[in-house]
Amino acid sequence: MYSYAEYEALMKSKLSAHRFYHSQGVAHFASALAMANGLPYEKCLIAGILHDCAKPFPENEIAAHLKKLNIPFDADQEQIPGILHANYGEYLARTEYEIEDREILNAILYHSTGRPAMNFLEKAIFLGDFLEVGRNHICKPSLQELRKLAFVDIDRCVYQVLKCTCDYISEQGGRNAEMQLAALRYYSQYEQ
Repeated sequence: MYSYAEYEALMKSKLSAHRFYHSQGVAHFASALAMANGLPYEKCLIAGILHDCAKPFPENEIAAHLKKLNIPFDADQEQIPGILHANYGEYLARTEYEIEDREILNAILYHSTGRPAMNFLEKAIFLGDFLEVGRNHICKPSLQELRKLAFVDIDRCVYQVLKCTCDYISEQGGRNAEMQLAALRYYSQYEQ
């Protein structure tokens, strides 16, 4: 495993400028959450900078890569653009970037959909992906309110982000991933 600075330099050379700055934003947001909770932040930095490492690959090729490598993924994921990069990213992090830490790998794997009963690192990267400073989603509660909530009640914030995301996808006529819906059901216990 390399240092954060080394991973950051690698991602700067592989990602578009926009995607690189987003990945930095995720790393910084997640590490700030860790520090605010008195937890080590190093894994947040590494998982954050690597979470979109598969984004340079065309979406329509990722499923084929995963099948060729015998990497399982949910059948519904192939029908939903924009989420299979997480599965391929976990593979790349493990094989190309020498990540052996299962917490970091899971944070990369579940950053798009979330999952029930996420650990802190998974929640931090999931929230960072939605709430980092470069994002400008329109949702209720507002991004500003959600950013504050992340530092006050992380589980309630995870629920709000999942709800906002699932509602938006449904309103657009899209399809929510089963894992995303399972996460929403699980975190609905934190609705109030």
